Amino acid sequence: MRDLHHSRKFHGGLKLDGHKQESTAEMVRTLPLPRRLLLPLASQAGRAAIPVVKAGDRVLGHQEVARPGNDRSCSLHAPTSATVIGIQCLPVPHPGGLSGDCLVLEPDGREEFAQSMPSLDPANLDMAGLVQRVRDAGIAGLGGAVFPTAHKLATAASREGLTLVVNGAECEPYISCDDMLMREQAYEILLGTRILLNSLGAATAIVAIERDKHQALECMQAAIERLGDERIRLEQIFTIYPAGGERQLVQVLSGKEVPENGLPTDIGYLCQNVATLLAIYHAVVHGRPLVSRITTVTGSGIARPGNFLALLGTPLSVLTEAAGGYTDRASRLIMGGPMMGIALASDEVPVVKASNCVLVLGADEARSSGEQMPCIRCGECEQVCPAQLQPQELYWRIQGKDIAGADELGLGACIECGCCDLVCPSHIPLVQHYRYAKARARTARTQREQSEVARQRFETRKQRLEKEATRRKQRLEEKRKTRTPGEQAPKAIKGEIDAILARAESKRQDGKQGDGTS
Repeated sequence: MRDLHHSRKFHGGLKLDGHKQESTAEMVRTLPLPRRLLLPLASQAGRAAIPVVKAGDRVLGHQEVARPGNDRSCSLHAPTSATVIGIQCLPVPHPGGLSGDCLVLEPDGREEFAQSMPSLDPANLDMAGLVQRVRDAGIAGLGGAVFPTAHKLATAASREGLTLVVNGAECEPYISCDDMLMREQAYEILLGTRILLNSLGAATAIVAIERDKHQALECMQAAIERLGDERIRLEQIFTIYPAGGERQLVQVLSGKEVPENGLPTDIGYLCQNVATLLAIYHAVVHGRPLVSRITTVTGSGIARPGNFLALLGTPLSVLTEAAGGYTDRASRLIMGGPMMGIALASDEVPVVKASNCVLVLGADEARSSGEQMPCIRCGECEQVCPAQLQPQELYWRIQGKDIAGADELGLGACIECGCCDLVCPSHIPLVQHYRYAKARARTARTQREQSEVARQRFETRKQRLEKEATRRKQRLEEKRKTRTPGEQAPKAIKGEIDAILARAESKRQDGKQGDGTS
C-alpha cells in the first residue's frame, strides 16, 4: 500500500473539515418498505427511459419497467413486487426544483421477485458481454455523475493498455456511504474490480482511498491480500477536496492532466466508483439489476445520522424518519454534500441513483443568498479552482452575456465543485452562473449542430436535383438523336405533324358536309 505525497496533487482544491459523523461506525441500516415508490423516468445524464408497463399492471421485483431511451439513458427495474399506479408529474431532485414524469409503484409487501438474469462466468466474460449485462441491469455511475456505465465501458472497449482506477475517494464533507461500503463489502468490490480487469484486459487496478479513512483502508487491504490478485494495489491519497473527481483523481495518481475536451481513457485510465463495481459484481454473478443504493442521512438537523440501504424510488421523508426525524435546527434540505449538493424544497422527492447523501443543515450553517456583493477581483477563486480556470473572468463574460467568450475560456471544463463559491468574499454564487451559462452554451451548440445538419440536407437535396436535371436533359438529347438522326430530323417530324393535322382537318370537313345533307 503506497501513500501519495502532496507533490503530486492537482492544482487548487480545499482542505475541508471532515465532518465525519460518529454514526459511520455503525452498520448500514435497513429501511421499512415505503407505501409507494417514485421512479423518475429522466436521468441526470441522458434521455428519459421509456415505460414498458401501464397502470394496473402487477410487476415483480427486479422486473424491467422502463427501457433506455438511447445509449445515454438507463433502464429502470421494480425494486420489489408492486402494482403500477401510473405515470405522474411529481417533484424530482433537480437543481432548478423542477418536476418530472415518475413511474409510481405501490408495493404489495409480498417481496416476490422475477427470475434473475442468468449468472455469467466472470473469468470468461468478454467486454461485449459485460457491456450488455451492465446495460440490462440499468447500472449508472454511483459516485454522483450517474453517467450510464454501459456507455462508458463501451467507449473504453476500443482502448488498449488501460489502467483501472477504483475510486474510493469520498472527500466532500458529511458523505460516508462509500466509506461504509468499503468497510462492509470490500471483498465483493474487489470481485467486481477483477471482473472489469479481465474484460478490459487491463494489467493494473489502483484502489484509491483517502488517508483519513482508516477502517476502510484496513478492510480493503485485507481484502486485496485475501483475493491474491497481483494486478490490484492500494494507494492512499491526501484528503483535499475535490480529489474524488475522476479528472482530479487521475492527476493525483499519475501526474497527468486529462485534456479539457477529453476523457481519462484518452490518457490510459478508466475510473469506476466502488459502489458501481459492486453493482457490476451483483449483475454478473447474481443477475441482479440496480434497484437500491446506500445513502448517508446526516447533518445537524437530523436526530440520529447514519447510512441506509434504500430502494430506488423511496421518498426522502422515509429516510429522515428512519434517522430519528428532524431536530429543531433543521433549516435546509440538500441531496448530496454541502459543496455540490442540490437544495430541495421538499422531502417527498425520491431516492435516485445519484442520491449518495441527504443532508439537513441548520440556519447558521447555510449561507443566505441575499449577502451577494460586487466582485472585487481578489483572485481567490482562481487559486482554489481544481480545473485551473479563471472563475472571475468567466463570471464577467457571463455577466456581459458573452456565453461564447466564456466557452472559449474553458467553461465546459468547470466541474461545479463549489470551491470558488466557498472562498468568494463577495458571496457571489459563481457556480449558479456557470450552470446557467453551460446550459446556454449546450443549447447554442445544439442549435448550431441542427443548423449544420439542415444546411447539409439542403445542399445534398440541391445537388441531387441538379444531377437529376442534368440526367434528364441528357436522356432527352439521346432520345432526339435516336428518333431522327441527322440534321433533317426536325423537318421530318414537322412534316409528319402537318400530315396528321391535314387528315384531321379533312375528317372534320367531311363531318360538316354530312350534317348538311341530312
